[in-house]
Amino acid sequence: MEEKTINKIIEVAYGGGSLFDKMKIRKLISENSEAKAIYDEYSSTASDVHKLTLEDCPDEIISNSISNLEIKVKNRFFLDLYELLFTKPAYTAAIMAVTSIVIISTIFIDRPQPESLFTPQEVEVADKQVKEALLIVSHLFVKSKDTIKEDVLTNKVSKPLNKGINIVNNLLEEGGEK
Repeated sequence: MEEKTINKIIEVAYGGGSLFDKMKIRKLISENSEAKAIYDEYSSTASDVHKLTLEDCPDEIISNSISNLEIKVKNRFFLDLYELLFTKPAYTAAIMAVTSIVIISTIFIDRPQPESLFTPQEVEVADKQVKEALLIVSHLFVKSKDTIKEDVLTNKVSKPLNKGINIVNNLLEEGGEK
């Protein structure tokens, strides 16, 4: 068995690896007894290692592990983007300027006008119909104003009000003579 495959088996046994690697190794384990034996051995060791607490582990192992620890970043895109944007303000200003120019240019660039949905004759007919409708509404408002002014205000409000005022005047005049 290849060393690369054995390393993948060990990585999966310790709980690492990508989903694709895990699926590939599970399939290999089900088909190959040697791979299953390697996986079982390393997964039991991994289980024992994961159960260890910091108190159970000697100090020299912890210090050696920390000093030998190398962080490998497979995908540095976000780290590079962070460094570019936040550690170098000139780049950030340039990126903002370019982004602003792109947004403004897409807004103000002359776009082709969509074809008119109506012919000029249809627009003229619609304009004429709107004017006629507004004229009818205007006449209705004038008639309503006249009706309110003459019928409602004169007959229903002002005549009874005048009648009541005359009664009060008559009562006051009679009360003043006695």
